[in-house]
Amino acid sequence: MYNKKFLIKSEGGENVKKQVLLLFFGLIIGITVFGSAVSAADVNSNVNGAQIQMDSDVSNSTVNPSGINASTVVVNSQGSNNCEDSDYNVTAGTDPEITLNVNLEHPKALSNNLPTVTVTDSDGKTIGDVTVTKTGDKQYKVNFTSDKKNFNLTVGAGGHVPQTVNVSVSQKNASDSTRYGEATVNLRVYNLLIISGSPNYAKNFVDSNRELRDKGYYFNLNFFTTTDVISGDPNVQNKIKKMASRADLIILEMMSEQDTVSMVRKLINGTNAKIMALRCGVTFLNDPIIDSNDTELTAYWDGTGTENMARFQLKALQKVGMNVDPSEDLSVVNYPTEFIYHPDSNISMFSTWDDYLKWYMQSGHYKSGAPWVGIMMYGSMFFGGNSDMAMSILRSLEAKGLNVILAVTTSTDKARVNAILKYFLDGDLSRINALVACVGFNIIYNNPQNSTDLLKKMDIPIFAPIYASDLEAWKNSSGGLSSEVYWQVAWPEMEGRIEPIIMGGVESGETDPYTSITVKNYEPIADRIERIANRVLNWVELQTLPNSGKKIALIYYNTAGGKDGVGASYLNVSESISEILKALKAAGYNLSDDYSVDSIIKLLLTAGNNVGSWAPGELKKVVDAGAITIPVNEYMQWFNALPEELRNEVIVKWGPAPGNVMVYEDKIVLPGIMLGNIFVGAQPMRGWGEDPAQIAHSPTLPPTHQYIAFYMWLQNEMKANAAIHLGTHGTLEWLPGKSVGLSGDDWPDVLMGNIPDIYPYIVDNPGEGTQAKRRGYAVIIDHMTAPEISSGLYGDLSDLQTLINSYDSTTDEERKNVLEKQIRELVTKLHLDQDLGINMDTEAFNNIKNDVEHKLQDISTTLMPYGLHTFGVTLNGTILDQMIESIVSFDPATRDNQEFRDKLREELSKNYEIEDLLTVLSGKFVSPALGGDPIRKPDVLPTGMNFYSFDPRSAPDKTAWEIGKNMADDMIADYYQKNGHYPESVGVVLWSTETMRTNGQTIAMILRYMGLEPVWDSSGRFKSFKVTPLSELQRPRLDVMVTISGLFRDTFSYTIDVLDRACREVGSLQESNSDNYVKKHYQNDYNKYIQEGMSSKDAAKFAGARIFGPAAEGYGTGIAAQVPSTSGWKDQSDLVDTYLSRMSYIYGSGNYGVQATETFKDQLKNVQATVQVRDNNYGLLDNDDVYQYLGGLTMAAKSLSGQDVNVYIANTRSQPRIETLGSFLSNELRTRLYNPKWIQGMLNEGFSGAHEIDQELGNFFGWNAVTPGAISDWMWQGMAQTYAFDSSVRSQMLQANPYAYTSMLGWMLEAGRRGMWNVDKTTLTELANQYASYTNQYGVTCCHHTCANIMFNQWVVQASSLNSGQLQQFASVVAAATGKSISVPSGSSSQSGSQSSSGSHSSSSVTPGLSASASKVQGSASGAQSSSASQSGSAGSQSSSTSGSSSKNAHEISPVSSQSSSAASGVSFAAIIGVICIVCLVAVGYFRTRRNI
Repeated sequence: MYNKKFLIKSEGGENVKKQVLLLFFGLIIGITVFGSAVSAADVNSNVNGAQIQMDSDVSNSTVNPSGINASTVVVNSQGSNNCEDSDYNVTAGTDPEITLNVNLEHPKALSNNLPTVTVTDSDGKTIGDVTVTKTGDKQYKVNFTSDKKNFNLTVGAGGHVPQTVNVSVSQKNASDSTRYGEATVNLRVYNLLIISGSPNYAKNFVDSNRELRDKGYYFNLNFFTTTDVISGDPNVQNKIKKMASRADLIILEMMSEQDTVSMVRKLINGTNAKIMALRCGVTFLNDPIIDSNDTELTAYWDGTGTENMARFQLKALQKVGMNVDPSEDLSVVNYPTEFIYHPDSNISMFSTWDDYLKWYMQSGHYKSGAPWVGIMMYGSMFFGGNSDMAMSILRSLEAKGLNVILAVTTSTDKARVNAILKYFLDGDLSRINALVACVGFNIIYNNPQNSTDLLKKMDIPIFAPIYASDLEAWKNSSGGLSSEVYWQVAWPEMEGRIEPIIMGGVESGETDPYTSITVKNYEPIADRIERIANRVLNWVELQTLPNSGKKIALIYYNTAGGKDGVGASYLNVSESISEILKALKAAGYNLSDDYSVDSIIKLLLTAGNNVGSWAPGELKKVVDAGAITIPVNEYMQWFNALPEELRNEVIVKWGPAPGNVMVYEDKIVLPGIMLGNIFVGAQPMRGWGEDPAQIAHSPTLPPTHQYIAFYMWLQNEMKANAAIHLGTHGTLEWLPGKSVGLSGDDWPDVLMGNIPDIYPYIVDNPGEGTQAKRRGYAVIIDHMTAPEISSGLYGDLSDLQTLINSYDSTTDEERKNVLEKQIRELVTKLHLDQDLGINMDTEAFNNIKNDVEHKLQDISTTLMPYGLHTFGVTLNGTILDQMIESIVSFDPATRDNQEFRDKLREELSKNYEIEDLLTVLSGKFVSPALGGDPIRKPDVLPTGMNFYSFDPRSAPDKTAWEIGKNMADDMIADYYQKNGHYPESVGVVLWSTETMRTNGQTIAMILRYMGLEPVWDSSGRFKSFKVTPLSELQRPRLDVMVTISGLFRDTFSYTIDVLDRACREVGSLQESNSDNYVKKHYQNDYNKYIQEGMSSKDAAKFAGARIFGPAAEGYGTGIAAQVPSTSGWKDQSDLVDTYLSRMSYIYGSGNYGVQATETFKDQLKNVQATVQVRDNNYGLLDNDDVYQYLGGLTMAAKSLSGQDVNVYIANTRSQPRIETLGSFLSNELRTRLYNPKWIQGMLNEGFSGAHEIDQELGNFFGWNAVTPGAISDWMWQGMAQTYAFDSSVRSQMLQANPYAYTSMLGWMLEAGRRGMWNVDKTTLTELANQYASYTNQYGVTCCHHTCANIMFNQWVVQASSLNSGQLQQFASVVAAATGKSISVPSGSSSQSGSQSSSGSHSSSSVTPGLSASASKVQGSASGAQSSSASQSGSAGSQSSSTSGSSSKNAHEISPVSSQSSSAASGVSFAAIIGVICIVCLVAVGYFRTRRNI
């Protein structure tokens, strides 16, 4: 702002009489004039700012706001300028004349123009016929006629803020009657600041502003994008601040992201400008200083184009006072809202399909009989000169022989709908075979249901290519896209759009020298354009190819290898494969007739079985059974076509091709076979078990050569038309690469190539399913969960309830005493006193009885999965009834009525799983639906839909806040009650899937621990937080350490930033350390880091870090991969090291995957309690994720602090409550693994059900490895009693899946070997005998913890009491599989198995690092345990025949031939001679020693 000072000179007029009265009046007038001049000097012409919106343009107005190209101007009373010749001579009667000095901020505004001058006299009258003549540089002569002596001149120039100056005139001498005056004005320009979410408008603004300057409008225009705002570049942000402080008008356009909005508010804080928000929805609706009434200005932005942006600038600045020539046309230029365009046509716009088709055919573009593909793009990009991405897609599709129609639309709902109805649909029939929709949000904004209804009419795949708002940042980021995800990816998913493949992005181009606006061009990425076009082509081919000609790959998961390991989350894989193949056969696919369940199981165990490098003998069997093999030279052609960077990664980790995984006789083995045109096979192993050292040190381990070969074979040799990844979940979408918007050197993109990916996925896991959609390009077909029913009571639990009922119903005191004793004994036997924390010696019996009764009620009503789901098969009968009641029980207040039950029965009695699988294989549209838990959200029914998650900004919602808040308070209260103080820091596990199912209960808990509350915007989105006063909180603010999954990192970046800000803000509150543990720990760490020499900036960054997770592009803690590889870790310290290595990466505002191991350790040392939410049928044992995250966190915290850590489960399945880990785990054991109802439900599922039981026992072992305090000996003993020593259960397990049973024995034995379970000798011996005997009978399981661990097998021999012949057979079977030998004791055990083989005869050694209790076979069994083991009978004498089972899924698996094993059991002659020699040498030494005594 310029200071204005004016020098006013007063002179007396001629013929003034020297009378006192006139002098008096003269003084009065002088004072008045002087006061006016001072007042004028104080005038500040600042004006406050305005607001923006979008529309289209076209105009060529040439009116000059200053009066065009003249050196002399006559200004009339309306202020219009009349040009005259510059040599004009002032006539004698003209009076006065004012010399006007004009200093401009932009002098060019008057280079060809004259300033506008409006003159008013001292009476306030505007004077007409004012003449302005240029007399010199920056100097002008102003002439007009008036008899007054004091005037106000208002001076303006194009784009500058007018200034009013007061001038007094007087005669210079008597001979000149003209009165003269002089004034100087300093004019600043108007300042317009635009912060826009539409970077494609930059070029329009540069071009339009240039045109406005040519017309004389010189003002300052500053245009920044929202990407600039959040770039973190201090130079850019400081520039925005500076411009905001000067601005007259600030326009905020197209922004709603909370991070962006928060930063914008910070940058423009303190401005005096008028602020207007355009196309920002409700973001600023209730903001009193921001005008959101954007109706008028929005039309310019919607219309787009250079002319509309020119008119927008004039219209907007006019609102803050800028003079605009009245002749300017400021109306919106209305282009067609939708039209067809082709770059080769001379016709700029086609308005009808017929016109376009006529031109397309006549121009030679049309391919007769070829499919049509539609493209839709934004008009703003088209008119802004940024159509290259869409045009590149068009060119690529046409080059592949497709016909293409491109529709350009404005951003209105009506335009997009019209384009679909007019161009892509012909009535109810689609003219096109696919649509590439290069537009974000929903087709009908914020109305995905109406959008879906429209897209369903076309019944074709709708693609959602995306672009980066900063292409360079995308290239350099492991995360890929971030701020763009919600509107370019999440919203389109809600209406069924698929495959968010990046097509290009914004690159900075030239910077305009006048406005300093960098024009950002949208550049296509050539290889990504080809990926999009090729995938579109392949989807279209699914429509045009006959089913008999389609080649389909049906891929299941044998993730860790071995015969026990085929499964998917609560899916009966073998039955599902059979159902799918049956449906394909019926639909006309070329498929052999042998697709029975028995034949599928045979495939899973032979040609379709993954085998680790530890079992070369088993690999030969796979090849002999007919698995696919690929010569190395053929593989090398595919491998060499990969990007060099990827090839190098593979060679570094796995060596030169072919490596050592699944390689037989220099050929790579792919487990699976062709059934006609259908390939059925196992997805390759990830490779962690091949080299356990990689688990800790290679968080982004590339796939093996065999993994690569598998997908390259599908692409190049089989030439699969589509792939079906069966069930939840595979590993492809978890390979290293960007999170969203994959590049051509990201593994999932490279391996999936151009094959359409169809993914049956469990409906209650939308989080991980979203990963498959975004990183695997999958179309989801969601499937039903296992049915859930009440657990009920059984055995001793049922007896205990009966005793309590009897006690309550009797009045006989003597009987009460007897019953009390029995109740106490049974409570102790069942370990319920441990669960409930009851002291049986001191607690009153009534309290014991009441607590136990409540516990029994809880166990009885807990829902448990009953069996598994078979894809495409609906519920019926009793199980259907029970599932209905389970759903009703979640919310009886609203659901307990017949109408709800009837509707639910209808939804559960049908599904579209098979139907929609066939639909998508035909290249058609699959309807989207919200994913979630059917118990909690029955709206997810029926299944068979392409599920989506939700807008991540909506978590936590208000319900989740209330639940999470109460859970946090309950946990704190429990901890305080048990420990006498508050936990200073709580370790929290934060997952994406759980957040989606609960709408953010864990986020709510995190906020509550710190004493914060969420703040939502008017749309219900979590935008910020507020601090709860300590007086209201009534406790200290607890510190938190949040560990996130890789999936949470990928899908909730917005939330991570908000939580990071929250933690840092709490740490800076003006509170004492005793009231604020976040601050206490922050200050301690900050001071420590400063003392260690860290800069203050870095010290603040690391000391404030509270959110940790896997490395960028990495997933998982590594624990779940390491624990099953039992040969790869010695003790818990190895697991701790892996956890610290894999999870020590910081996330938050400005930090993405910053490794900070020491900071991670510092935070872990403070953790005194840990917690995780469990919200649906998934528990602790049916997955490995809870023990690797919650267990790993607890293990690491305890290891580093040396203190006990309280572990909690926030159980929100039905009635939310806090439980200890021990209580929750024991409840799960009682309701599931020990429960005959659960067991029978699983065994009814045959092969897959037995595998599920085995998996749960393996995860139980995992818990014991990471949190041994949570597992008791009685729990392991219960496993042995329930499965190994119950002949009926054992028999059914062996009949269903003997390899799963042998694996279970392996877990129990490994627990004993490591001292995790203090197992008695009798039990241990029986387990070892069974393991060896069933291995002899059925062959090796050969998973990681069985035959991959030779030391384990050696230990089994030591622990077994089988005779030497049986043990030799066992050793031979293991050697045949692994190529490694194990020693058998030279002495023989009795045939009855009564003699232990452990002792001095064993040549094996105990595994280093094992506990003392595991170093020997432990003795002295209790009576009950000995009895249980002896009743089971020795497995050594059992034949392969087992008792019959009524299960329809019990499939016989033949024992291995005894001939083959005995052939390998002989001891070589050389070995015998060697032993004799050693004995002789020992004897000689002995007798020599005796002689010397």
